[in-house]
Amino acid sequence: MFLDTRVGTLVEPLTGRSWAPGETAARCARTMAVLAQVGVNRGDRVFLHHGNTLEFFADLLAVWCLGGGAVPIDDRLTPFEVGTLAEAGRPRAAILGHSAGADAAARLESQGVEVIDAARAGAAPSSTIAPPRVHLDDEALVLFTSGTTGNPKGVVHTHRSLRARWTSLRDALGTETFARTLCLLPTHFGHGLICNSLYPWLSGSTLHVLPPYR
Repeated sequence: MFLDTRVGTLVEPLTGRSWAPGETAARCARTMAVLAQVGVNRGDRVFLHHGNTLEFFADLLAVWCLGGGAVPIDDRLTPFEVGTLAEAGRPRAAILGHSAGADAAARLESQGVEVIDAARAGAAPSSTIAPPRVHLDDEALVLFTSGTTGNPKGVVHTHRSLRARWTSLRDALGTETFARTLCLLPTHFGHGLICNSLYPWLSGSTLHVLPPYR
């Protein structure tokens, strides 16, 4: 992959599901096919309106492989809040899980966003897609602040900034301690996603994912 990483195994302890790297790659290919079908290209943003699942991580890789920027958002947001983030983030598409709700989907569609059901992405036939050349300074993630003191603000992380973070973590902490890692934090939250989840998983370690605490 363009980040010189290797994914590990994904495990959901509460459901008993587990994906080896090959299964994650298969889901990634199916999601890529669906995203390409609705016109997602390099530089486009995609809302990931689901999280803390095996599918989330495969869908994140699919967005990156197409050269897009992933925008993980909290599936507990109201339709109004989702619309506010869409106005700021201007996504080309959004992948919604079952908990997102029809009202949130309708709000996104009214703003010109292509809405994709996460289950549809998982059931789609995969196809061979020549991924674009992704550059280190391309957008990788946009994480929105909570908006406690005003409107939410999108914090942009490039592939270069993420790679720098993971390199510094490896230099300081190594990877052996993280051979098996548990994520209790929401994957739309910076530390939960970048450090707790992606750092060990993209180093080849096994990541155990639980639903975020509420």
